Amino acid sequence: MGKKTLVIKFGGTSVADKSALLNVVKIVKSHKDCKLCVVLSAIGNTAKYGKVTDALIDMRNSGDKKILHELRMRHLGIIDECIKGKKCREDAKSEIKRIIGEIDGCIEVPVCPLECFGERMSVQVMYYLLKDKGIDVSYVDACDVVHFINGNPYFQKIIDSSELIKRKMKADSVVITEGFIANEMGKMTCMNRGGSDQTATLIGEAIGADEVIIYSDRDGILTADPRVVKDARTVDEISYSEAEEMAGHGVKIIYPKILEPLKGSSIPVVIKNTFRPEHKGTRIVPLAKNKGVKCITMVEQQHISIHNSSMIGTEGFLAKVFANIESDVDVVISGNPIIGYTTSGGVKHGDDLSEFGDIRQQSVHTIAIVGEDVENNPNVLSKISKCLADVNLEIEFISHDRQSAAIYFGIKENDRTDVLLNMLHKALIE
Repeated sequence: MGKKTLVIKFGGTSVADKSALLNVVKIVKSHKDCKLCVVLSAIGNTAKYGKVTDALIDMRNSGDKKILHELRMRHLGIIDECIKGKKCREDAKSEIKRIIGEIDGCIEVPVCPLECFGERMSVQVMYYLLKDKGIDVSYVDACDVVHFINGNPYFQKIIDSSELIKRKMKADSVVITEGFIANEMGKMTCMNRGGSDQTATLIGEAIGADEVIIYSDRDGILTADPRVVKDARTVDEISYSEAEEMAGHGVKIIYPKILEPLKGSSIPVVIKNTFRPEHKGTRIVPLAKNKGVKCITMVEQQHISIHNSSMIGTEGFLAKVFANIESDVDVVISGNPIIGYTTSGGVKHGDDLSEFGDIRQQSVHTIAIVGEDVENNPNVLSKISKCLADVNLEIEFISHDRQSAAIYFGIKENDRTDVLLNMLHKALIE
């Protein structure tokens, strides 16, 4: 039986300081019997520092070169703390200084994607740290592998380019590369925030990985927000469709686009904790063994509704309405003579819909009850209704579809939503 092929991705908190970086080394060593590709985010938050990517964005907006000096000192300080061998330590410092010089030359270049340089630096720190610890490691520039066209992954070119990773893996070398960075028309570009997860699954699909493992600072996907629901627990296994619903509704541990590349090959994704790698985490698979409610999420949104009796039978009415919306649309509720939608990013100035009817805007908490077959179980709606009645809350809207793995409903902002969430969790999950 051949070695398992794994892509493992480490988020910003997983590489934020000495302790985190040494945990990453232990995890890499624990997979010594696997073919391994490691994808890294930029260095994340600590008690002393913020996220490197945020600092780069601030520097681009302000032009303040003090930020660049702080980034230089932060990365060089981490190298001094972690890398003991003189040659690896000096080589790592040399690479950081070179990258800092590149950033310095790009600050005043409007089209230069400064955000990408955080990953450039974190990968060099980790490359030399792994080398210092005696691990055979090869660096692959993400721009040589991850190709985009018109802002979207160029799948065939990624598959062809990933032969580079396969060749290095065959030589029993751990491959390390940047997340969040792509090559578009020969130029480095940034993916959306959270895009490092997508890098991992794009590479995973391209090289035919057995699994993609995403490490963060959490034990996996939880049944609810633990800050609100004290009895929230880790979900052992969820389906692709359930994960996509969660990602769209407040479960920030999952980047919404990570599963799209894997749907043809059904590669599982495992969400694990860098700081508790022994915890099994959450496994995301094409079809989960267990049905029923897996997770309850809640996000604060604006609910905008349009009332116009003349929309009945008017061809193209909805198309005209949504052509005038600049905000990100989440849930859509439609029923003559009212249509509505929710948005999390706030209503933008360009969203002038007054010509289409009477407009009503309401601050709501949108709650998602996520799970396969929830729409086929009448007990779920019955339990939701009972919880709402017990807390004396009215539904602002409700939306679900037989093809969806979730039921959505909105309630007006109030101080009883935490009570409601705990009641729903107890009734539907515990």
